Amino acid sequence: LNTRNDTARSNSYSRLAHGLATKNHQLPEQVKSIYYLGETCFFSRDFAGAIPYYEKAIPIYTQLKDTFSVINCYSSLGLSYHNIDQGERAIAYYIEGLKLCGRDQEYAAEILHNIGNVHRRMQNHRDAINYYRQAKAINSSIKDSISLAVNYNGLGESFLILEQPDSSLVSFSRAHLLFKKMHNTAYQAIALANLGAAYANYPDSLKKASEAYNQAWLKFQELGLNHYEDAIKSGLGDILTKQGKHKDAAKSYLESLQLSEHFNKGFEAKKLVCE
Repeated sequence: LNTRNDTARSNSYSRLAHGLATKNHQLPEQVKSIYYLGETCFFSRDFAGAIPYYEKAIPIYTQLKDTFSVINCYSSLGLSYHNIDQGERAIAYYIEGLKLCGRDQEYAAEILHNIGNVHRRMQNHRDAINYYRQAKAINSSIKDSISLAVNYNGLGESFLILEQPDSSLVSFSRAHLLFKKMHNTAYQAIALANLGAAYANYPDSLKKASEAYNQAWLKFQELGLNHYEDAIKSGLGDILTKQGKHKDAAKSYLESLQLSEHFNKGFEAKKLVCE
């Protein structure tokens, strides 16, 4: 049992299960309980605490010849190190998992995308684009539309930072179209916000940028995702600045800062990663 909303209870169950499995020499149940301890730490955002459990599970899953679970552990280690800003170690673990993927192209594409996310956070945007493109090629071939859209979103973010607005706009537009086809409102909202940022690079498209941000905010509100309001306000502030409306821009930026402080976070339009 892994009750993610009750860390203490989940840890208690996992330790109890581990004790019983050890006593009864049930190796599969032992390693499952170790892995669940890692998962409980991870989902309570104790990423550093999750790492030792995932590492401990790998040799046991290897002994059991459970390759899928070994890949899972390497991927979880990659995510954990990514979340504590140790990018090089994250990439090293992702690559170990990638080596074992074999014919599991879906998992390979997921890991490639995640390596792209690490490079993007490390500001290695050209490397990020390379990995996103590899993931995109696989997801296109296996017709995994949701993952393909996430790949396009990642590409758009890196192109935006590299000041390649045309490529960014194309990528975000393709992501939005795919999310819309799949009726994924949350991802549509993120793609619309990203389109707003892309359109803002064109002086003759500032109205489109504003409309995209406002449409995104309506969708976020529908879903109760009010913590994205700071990003919308910041984006609208950028547009108002470019329109020469500096008083309104300052007000929008101030509201964004106040909201960010209220929600105790910095906004990142992502793989709702989109990651």
